[in-house]
Amino acid sequence: MKITNPKSLTAHLETIPQNDWDSFFGLIGEAERTGSFGELKGGRTEDGSEMKEHGWKPAPVVEQFQQMVYRLGLLVHFDWMQWDEGKSILDEKAGATDYHSLDAFTLCKLITVMVRGDRFHDGFLVGCFQNGIAVQIMQALKSKAEQGEW
Repeated sequence: MKITNPKSLTAHLETIPQNDWDSFFGLIGEAERTGSFGELKGGRTEDGSEMKEHGWKPAPVVEQFQQMVYRLGLLVHFDWMQWDEGKSILDEKAGATDYHSLDAFTLCKLITVMVRGDRFHDGFLVGCFQNGIAVQIMQALKSKAEQGEW
């Protein structure tokens, strides 16, 4: 199912079982306890030869987040690469945006940008965890879920 608007997202979110939400929101505490959200692969080995693998190796909580986003169907279908407002929000320092003031559709659009953007810019999702934005978005979604504000 392609989620393209707030109404279709609301209908979808209401079908997600509570135990799945509990697992997803459990990542908040795990992320808060995580010191490093990824490590850069590559460089040189001890003998000076260059390693073949380059890029980021995300921490388990980042990988779990990405897997759950797909499993729960939290990605929305829109032209995320042209969404300048979303890019601006994600470029801000953590705490600069009141994510609780955003609706669930916008929060899922931001999740879409983080996950899809990581495919084109390796380490982008790791950075969103490192700067606290991913956790703030999950906290805002959790608040909406608890208050039934889809």
